[in-house]
Amino acid sequence: MSSSKAKNQGKSQKIRVRDKALQWRRHQAIGVFRWVLLVLALGWAAKLCAHHIARTQFLPLQAFKVQSRTNPNILWMNAITNELGPKWNKKSRFYCILYGGSYLRQLKRQYSFIRDIDLNYSKLLIRGDAQFDVHFREPRAITREKNKTQCLDEQGVVFSCPQNILVDTLIQAHGYKGKNFQVASSFLPELNGVLREDRVSEIENISDTTGVFKTVLAKRLRFSHQTLARQKDWKNILTQLAAAMKDLKARNEKFSYIDLTLVKEGKIIVEEGLN
Repeated sequence: MSSSKAKNQGKSQKIRVRDKALQWRRHQAIGVFRWVLLVLALGWAAKLCAHHIARTQFLPLQAFKVQSRTNPNILWMNAITNELGPKWNKKSRFYCILYGGSYLRQLKRQYSFIRDIDLNYSKLLIRGDAQFDVHFREPRAITREKNKTQCLDEQGVVFSCPQNILVDTLIQAHGYKGKNFQVASSFLPELNGVLREDRVSEIENISDTTGVFKTVLAKRLRFSHQTLARQKDWKNILTQLAAAMKDLKARNEKFSYIDLTLVKEGKIIVEEGLN
């Protein structure tokens, strides 16, 4: 009798402990929920207040300037200034700080010739000077995309060519963009130094692994993207190429094709023939 009574008391005690634990968890969850609501309400109020202040004339801009320290293109500078001016003129400093980042990212997407654009936020807040530093893409080659002539920069990014560009001063790129073009174009100055009286006028992407340099004198040099990607291998490649060309010239033999894909194994394949 006493044992059954003790068991019943133990069960009821366990139930009370369990109920207290559930009640504590419930109170804890309600407390967390209240804090979340409070933080959201404060955040919403702060954002609403910031938007309201930003759209007032409190602390207006004192100066507005667009500049480029790299390659200032007048037409591009005018396009950026005309785009920024109406949207930023007579705006408050808080407006520019609040919306500046997202708007500049939108501007980069709109104008493909912008590589980067920075806003000096400290000058903007303290002195009210909206100073934009624009870095334009520099044309390194021309290519055809969708029946339209486009430019490639040193990173292999395709963008609209400037209207006053001298097409004859750039090489033609066929099927190139991205990292492979970046690798090949960085090797060009060194290669032209070895070619001397000749120079590369075209570059063609044969596959993901290989490409071909084409020169003014109708010579073709096949190469591996992977090999050129390692700058430490350039000296060996150029040394072997210079030696092969010197030997051909000494024997008064002309060539139209050189395969440099096996240059790491010390092999250079030369196809002789009339240019």
